[in-house]
Amino acid sequence: MLLIIGAIAGYVVGSVTSDPDVSEGGQTSYACALAEKVRAGHQNEDDWGSFNEDPAYNEMMAIRSLLGASMPAGNGEDERFADLDWTVVSEGGVEAWGTLLDEIIEAC
Repeated sequence: MLLIIGAIAGYVVGSVTSDPDVSEGGQTSYACALAEKVRAGHQNEDDWGSFNEDPAYNEMMAIRSLLGASMPAGNGEDERFADLDWTVVSEGGVEAWGTLLDEIIEAC
């Protein structure tokens, strides 16, 4: 009986909640929020953990992809981010990443 009630409750809750905003604007909003989160936890080079342990490395790749610049030469669709140097995500060190995060947050 509890299983049936749980299934019904799950269906009702799932049917009244809205879907995530996967539009370009929604992706940009998420990328901006993610950039602020990463920057808040990584103020200087010492704040970055090792590549295999710190999720910020994956988050940096996600930010680039969400803003439509997943290819090193790509600038994405949003003009606010067109002048950013996305190559630092794959080629630069954490100091360059901090600068890029600051530029993304300012453009947001």
